[in-house]
Amino acid sequence: MRFRVSAKVEGHGVSREPFEITVGDLRVGITVGDKSAVTEIWIDLPVADFDKWMPSAVRGDGTKDNPHQIAFKEPPESERLLGVLQYLESLGSFWLGIHRINWTDAKREWIAESEEEKGRVSVFSLARNLTYDRRPVPFKPIILKELLEAEDSKRWLIIPMSFLREGQNEYQAHRYVNAFYSFYFFLEDLFGHGKTKNRQVLEMFCSSEQLKEATSRAYQQCCADSAKQESLTALMAAVVGDVTARGLLEFLVMMRGELHHFSRASSRPKGHPFNQHEFQPLSFFVMAICLNVVPRLITSTEQTAVG
Repeated sequence: MRFRVSAKVEGHGVSREPFEITVGDLRVGITVGDKSAVTEIWIDLPVADFDKWMPSAVRGDGTKDNPHQIAFKEPPESERLLGVLQYLESLGSFWLGIHRINWTDAKREWIAESEEEKGRVSVFSLARNLTYDRRPVPFKPIILKELLEAEDSKRWLIIPMSFLREGQNEYQAHRYVNAFYSFYFFLEDLFGHGKTKNRQVLEMFCSSEQLKEATSRAYQQCCADSAKQESLTALMAAVVGDVTARGLLEFLVMMRGELHHFSRASSRPKGHPFNQHEFQPLSFFVMAICLNVVPRLITSTEQTAVG
């Protein structure tokens, strides 16, 4: 029995036809789409003790109280396979024309190599799509009219609100470090008053009652999710800060510095393309601060919007 992961490929790599290769125990293949574009890559490994990892399905009646249930276990080989996809994504960006391998949404699949193995598997594959539901926002004519009527007095919001928009888009795409930067720049532009040194920025942040109130409210929103609160607490313990408004703002300023630099030799919290998920709670926290700030912006002029 073999375990396989398959992931969509974005890029400008082309091949005349699909192929597969074998390197040691690894077996790798590609799918080719229109104009010979490489659209998918799959990779699998043998699993010797596969019996202990076999998926199972329990059929209910389909109701809320008794739904169908699937237990799809992943063997240790899954981590190795995802690591290879990440390796190929990084080095293949130069040599294979890969822009991105969507390994976060990779399909997991058991590949039976005999009729006997095939008869022992009840669920062969599982595909997952890590997406957030976006709450529909009514596109009201009165709001559109008010925004257009206020254009002259609100044009100063174009750039800060563009950072908020980009941050939300990055968050939706699970690029949480990038999202953090955009959210932070939104706050830095509005409340940093042009300061660049950490201590100076912190003092500017703390001089705003509006920002301190928004920060305290955002932290309480994070506390509603114990996992987010636990992650933030762990990060704060590794960096700096406490749960006072000033402590939380100091934490944000310090995290901006930590995430702006990178060295594998550092034991400090560092972001890279393969550990973005570790910073999801942090990104959610600073996004919540921004969203708590926004309502005041639409009713203020540039001179009085912050403070």
